[in-house]
Amino acid sequence: NPIPNPTGTPTPRAIVVGAGVSGLTCALRLLESGLAVEVCARDLPPNTTSNVAGAIWYPYQAGPADKVDAWALRSYAVFAELAATDPSSGVALATGVEVFPSPTDAPPLLRDLPGFRRARADELRPGYASGYVFDAPVIEMPVYLPWLIERVRAAGGTITQRTCASLAEPLAAAPIVVNTTGLAARELVGA
Repeated sequence: NPIPNPTGTPTPRAIVVGAGVSGLTCALRLLESGLAVEVCARDLPPNTTSNVAGAIWYPYQAGPADKVDAWALRSYAVFAELAATDPSSGVALATGVEVFPSPTDAPPLLRDLPGFRRARADELRPGYASGYVFDAPVIEMPVYLPWLIERVRAAGGTITQRTCASLAEPLAAAPIVVNTTGLAARELVGA
């Protein structure tokens, strides 16, 4: 169901199901790419799992590494910019030390991050042989989620609290549907 825009060209419509950090971030990116977006969710922040989740940026083992590393570096840049320019986002950079019981090389992705260095002996806890230090974005979710909601609304997105019985409902209403329901996914897809 395209939505007419001022130029007369239909704007493709997308529905994002779920209003946690993944759903709101996805909605914002879709809006920024020119789509008309509705977020629909059974629960809205602060009543989402994301609201109580700890959030720190850190690369994880997933593949393919070249794509995951590129995504991780892009998200790092966005979070670092938010930390530097918009304290109302709830994002800050914090220096941390990761320690290992045996000598360990840092993943290549970390080596180019601000503040990256090998941990000094006095920074290692007893029983740990190596470690490294770097600055990581830390996101205060009860602040970040309302910030994301405002960004979605400011970009023209709508957020509707409603329960979808299945994905058939949003699929009947929009050509693009993104399922970000997380823990509720099993209920939505009937698995």
